[in-house]
Amino acid sequence: MKKFSAVLFSIFLFLNSPNILNGQTKSFDSIFLNDFNSALKTGYALLRSPSDFNENGFAKLTGAIVVTGALFTVDKMIKDFAVNNNTKTGERIFQFDKYWGNAYTAALAGGLYLTGLFARNDNLRTLGLKASEAFVFSGIATYLIKVTIGRRRPYAGKSPLFFKPFQFTNNDFHSFPSGHSTVAFAVSTVMANYYKNYFWKIFWFGTATMVAASRIHHNQHWLSDVFAGSALGYFVGRFVVGFNPGLSKHSGSNLSFYLLPNGLGVRFSLY
Repeated sequence: MKKFSAVLFSIFLFLNSPNILNGQTKSFDSIFLNDFNSALKTGYALLRSPSDFNENGFAKLTGAIVVTGALFTVDKMIKDFAVNNNTKTGERIFQFDKYWGNAYTAALAGGLYLTGLFARNDNLRTLGLKASEAFVFSGIATYLIKVTIGRRRPYAGKSPLFFKPFQFTNNDFHSFPSGHSTVAFAVSTVMANYYKNYFWKIFWFGTATMVAASRIHHNQHWLSDVFAGSALGYFVGRFVVGFNPGLSKHSGSNLSFYLLPNGLGVRFSLY
């Protein structure tokens, strides 16, 4: 735990460039509301994004579905291999899901955003905002799919083909897709795109991959769960990185919050 905290702190300092104060005069609450409105627009555009798929997009989606379906045929074999080869060395190696793809991921994303906000560092604040969006949107999407499909986790039964949909509180039927894998790849994709550095990208995508492997090792997910989650997370991360709310073509509706002299205002418009 101490080692992981030190790693997070090192990343935190590495990303926080020397240009701490840049003379901005906007109030913190005004900047925060602008960012919140931006996140709402990003979420809405992400929700609408399947309607914008071109042939290439549909081909990638079809490929991901086909591969996921194919992995269903080897899920039990992979599970049995992981369970039968669970060693102390393996336990020491596959610890990544304890520190990434969960609350620690949210803490890093939120920490980056708040540091950028209060230090008036726009680059760091934007990175934190994008990472936070990736965490929230991928988490929501994963939960909705989990509840709808209701796949049983490998530790709860032998068959990978047992489903019990709409189990909102029963975690035994929240196997597909892997939430850790989805969130890990979503936020890691945002982080990896912050610097155009080969080793930087290897670190983040390697970490996300080890999270996915750790979920199989701990018998929490089938192989197809972590593949689907990884693919979904990568898509969300790529979308968040590439989306510019100011250039969005989804302008048919607008929900925004703004400051009033005596409080907070809300505006919703359809046009």
